[in-house]
Amino acid sequence: MQFYDAPNVEFQNIVVDYVESKKIDPNILDVRVADVLHVKELLGLFDKYLTDDLTDVVNSEQHQKLALEAARESIILLKNKDNLLP
Repeated sequence: MQFYDAPNVEFQNIVVDYVESKKIDPNILDVRVADVLHVKELLGLFDKYLTDDLTDVVNSEQHQKLALEAARESIILLKNKDNLLP
C-alpha cells in the first residue's frame, strides 16, 4: 500500500503523529489496515515471500525517469472555451 509520496519511514512517522494527536482514530486505522491486508491475501500476495533485495530497483534512477515520462505523457491540456470548466 503506497498512496503517499514520502519515504516509508517518513510516512510511518506521520501516521504515528496523527494517531498521537488524535487526528486518526487508531481503531479505524486498524480496520482499514486489516481491509488492505485481506485484499492482498485474496490476491495471493502473501503466497510467496520476496527474498530479493529490491533496494537497487525500487525508486531507482531508471524508475524515476520512467515515472516522469509517464507523467509527461499523461498531461492533458484543456481549453476553457465559454467558461465551461469550473
